[in-house]
Amino acid sequence: MIIEQNLRDLLVHENKNPYYIFSPQYSVQSAGIKVLHYLCHYLNLAGFPSFMVYKKFRPKYNLNPNIISPPLDINVINCHKYNNINPIVIYPDIAKKKYFGETTFFTYLLNYPGLLGGSSNFEDSENIFVYSKKIGQKSSKNFHVLFMPVINTQVFYEDKKIVRDNNLSYFYASKYRYFHKGEVLDITNKSIEITRNLPDSPTQKQIADCLRKSNFFATYEDTSLITESILCGCPVMLIKNNYFDGIPLAYHELGIEGCFSDTNIKNLEKNILKSKLEIPLAIEKYKASINNFNTDLENFINITQKEASKHEFPKNFAIENFLPFPQKEFYQIKKFIN
Repeated sequence: MIIEQNLRDLLVHENKNPYYIFSPQYSVQSAGIKVLHYLCHYLNLAGFPSFMVYKKFRPKYNLNPNIISPPLDINVINCHKYNNINPIVIYPDIAKKKYFGETTFFTYLLNYPGLLGGSSNFEDSENIFVYSKKIGQKSSKNFHVLFMPVINTQVFYEDKKIVRDNNLSYFYASKYRYFHKGEVLDITNKSIEITRNLPDSPTQKQIADCLRKSNFFATYEDTSLITESILCGCPVMLIKNNYFDGIPLAYHELGIEGCFSDTNIKNLEKNILKSKLEIPLAIEKYKASINNFNTDLENFINITQKEASKHEFPKNFAIENFLPFPQKEFYQIKKFIN
């Protein structure tokens, strides 16, 4: 594995182009943000120095204490500048522009471009990395898949000792209801809503406990809860609407076993039984995706390092974005480091 190979090479003193990964602060509620922070972690494990960064310095930038994802600061930048090591900036789909004046950058699309902000147009020559093949097919002619399974399987797992309640079900419609103002269907009227980012929203452990007891889980949008539900052995109803085509982003990587889209209540019991039989295959596909990630990560590293090695540290890098000092002190510091 590339991570193991590079760990053995850590004592070899050679310059490796570092990664500056643009991302909001860590949130367990956001699959996309988790992917970015875990990318930083896996790159560090592979022996490639990687750092988390936002468009402005934030003293209270939250990180996951259980992974290797250090924040970028002025000392790190100065080290790379002094040694003339060109950094690789990774921008997700939410980035509205290139902030740092970098020479080498890559876009990592975790959702459809333009859906949550950021650009929706790319040059044909630009290398685009995408979270899933489905995103790539709608985004760029030149893309590479970097699918990263980040679900905590120590939390989301099936416990066959737990008896499911045939009268218990849950649904999720966060963006659908509160952003798009969509109306829920009758079939979920008796279901309990799972919310996120609200004061009374359940924790991941509480959600997993709910899914292990539930007869089925319904969702009005693409969400990591689809896979989390499957891993808990709970069938998933994918409710098509104007904002969700009923096909998850990870369709090519994980398949759609364990899910159904028929919202006719007369067919509900039949659909649940059929989907339950498919869940073991769906779980095996998720396990396989963990092994496939290493190959995708190796491809990511090879492409980005090859491009970054062609350039020196950028002369116009926006160092001021990383200084935890008042603006009046910035000019003296900039004069010193230049």
